[in-house]
Amino acid sequence: MNSRWLWRTLLMPGAILLWALTVTLPSTAQESIWNLRTPEWEAVWPTMADADESRQRLIRIASELIGYSGKLLPVQPVSPVSQEPFRSGHVPIDTTLLEASDAELAYGLARGWGHVVQEHQPVVFTNTEAELAAWRDGSRFNLADEVEADIFAARFLADFGYDPQPLFAALCLRHEEGSEGKVWTEGQRVDLIADSMEDVLGLRPETPCGPDAVVILGSCLEQYDACLLTVEDGVNACHQACYSGECSSACSASSDQCNACTTSCTRRCNRSAAQNFDQCGTDQDICEEDEAP
Repeated sequence: MNSRWLWRTLLMPGAILLWALTVTLPSTAQESIWNLRTPEWEAVWPTMADADESRQRLIRIASELIGYSGKLLPVQPVSPVSQEPFRSGHVPIDTTLLEASDAELAYGLARGWGHVVQEHQPVVFTNTEAELAAWRDGSRFNLADEVEADIFAARFLADFGYDPQPLFAALCLRHEEGSEGKVWTEGQRVDLIADSMEDVLGLRPETPCGPDAVVILGSCLEQYDACLLTVEDGVNACHQACYSGECSSACSASSDQCNACTTSCTRRCNRSAAQNFDQCGTDQDICEEDEAP
């Protein structure tokens, strides 16, 4: 069954109903839907310049995600100074995004939503502080799962008509401030989001930043070679994350246990790499057409 047809005929009415509830229900009833009167949320609202608007935007975007995914999930606020552990089955949201652009908030919430609905398991951490730091850096999950969540969020943004440019501007700023040494940079993330939105819309949004090697090198062949190297580095790092993450214990025991544990993860790495290799070729073709006399 066509997923687009399923969304438009079966799931969209549910999303519209939930959106209507956010508009028509009194404040207390709206908040009870998302349990936004818990003590942890009550501590968040006084820090907001416009708490009512922040609540409404959170409810609206979460309602869209219910219709999009078919899952109603609780949302856990995570402030810059939070030391609370992550709750299983909850979608963590950086509370600073409640005052950011719609695209940034929608993307942040959708990425967390994607991890939960796709049943991703976080990498094992020694303590909550380390896990929070990894989450803020976008590396709480292995690379293959992070990529899947990015794709989920990007397609959600495209389906609901969000303008990605404010999100791109924020990610590119973070890319410029500190991408050195990262396996998966914010520039690469921007590139993946644009590609995923193009898959839905048929039109690729402009990107103010992207993989460094492709931006720096000039000729079409140089760009193609750099693109291949970027993909190879990414898939190698993705495989390494598969072996060193939740499968580290199995891989230290025996090769059979290791292979059984990592098969699903490495397949996702290879699938993503294959798509990116294809994109390298497509980009080269477009580049050569543009340079043709």
